[in-house]
Amino acid sequence: MSFEPLQARRKESALQRTSSGRIGTGSSPFSLRTWKDLALDHSGPGLAMTGLIVAAFVFALFNGGPVAWALSGPLIADGHIHRLFTHMFAHAGLSHLWMNVAGLLALSPIVYAKLGSGIPGWGRYSTLYFAAGLAGAALFLAFNPTSDLPMVGASGAIFGLWGAAARAGPEPEPVPLWSKQVGLAVRDATISNIVLIALLFAISRSGDVQIKLAWEAHLGGFLVGLFLMPHLMQRDDVRLTASAPTSGHP
Repeated sequence: MSFEPLQARRKESALQRTSSGRIGTGSSPFSLRTWKDLALDHSGPGLAMTGLIVAAFVFALFNGGPVAWALSGPLIADGHIHRLFTHMFAHAGLSHLWMNVAGLLALSPIVYAKLGSGIPGWGRYSTLYFAAGLAGAALFLAFNPTSDLPMVGASGAIFGLWGAAARAGPEPEPVPLWSKQVGLAVRDATISNIVLIALLFAISRSGDVQIKLAWEAHLGGFLVGLFLMPHLMQRDDVRLTASAPTSGHP
């Protein structure tokens, strides 16, 4: 009997190729065919969330800037509960926006492919995304309850997608928590935070602006993605590519 999951040899999505600059010969971000491909290969939720984030960034430019959407302990204490959500759509600048959008576009197809299709799949993706973002906000506030330095950005939710992608493999079951794949994801996420902390520290020391990395939000989001993904995965999409021969005996 020969069989394998249909997703065992899943090709890299068009959205991942586009976000990494490898869209291939004959493909262009200005081509309608490219965007049609993106909409059909598990990329819909990532594209939709990217659209919301970019629209919010433009809107904020003309309506008080990202600080008006930012999150901090004192603001929450004053009753600005809505900032638990609005901070996920605000970004400090184009480089901040680009970095988060690149991660969002690369990770979303990997995660969504394991969540099912249609409205239920979109609902599970949204649950994962916002749960990770809220967990990141909660951990940030727990470590910085009285700090006036505001936090903006979707990175908590995006690290949640990173953690979730670590549990997504070719099999219908989630990748085990103590697997090499998860270990590598934890290592890479840790290294990326260390590099960003060092970079932002250097920028802060060389200028007058104070910039800090909200590593707490990254950690909170990553952990939620890591542990919530197995409960959201749909495991009934796997079919046998070849069935066992039937026997003539009873």
